[in-house]
Amino acid sequence: MGKSMGLKVPVSDRADYFDRSWTNVILSFPTGTAFGEIEVNVDKPSFWNNQCHELISMRIKDWLCGLGLVPWADGHPPKVLIEPLGERKFAILGVDAKKDGVFH
Repeated sequence: MGKSMGLKVPVSDRADYFDRSWTNVILSFPTGTAFGEIEVNVDKPSFWNNQCHELISMRIKDWLCGLGLVPWADGHPPKVLIEPLGERKFAILGVDAKKDGVFH
């Protein structure tokens, strides 16, 4: 397992909530966790292609590991609920196994 881990952003949500001119976005972890806010690079071809399109960070991996969600079964990653808060800022609300998409 690599050092970093990502949250896959559906292509339709990427089109609705992200701007190609941005170099990074701010992710806020849920209140009550020790993770606070992080900057995540979105100024890279892998975020804008149709294969990866993930927000990648070691802190994301640490948070998912702390929740006991790593590793997961092949093809069944946890569904992380994310809420857009405004330009370049997003809040991680938590995890919901019943949700189809990453954004809510």
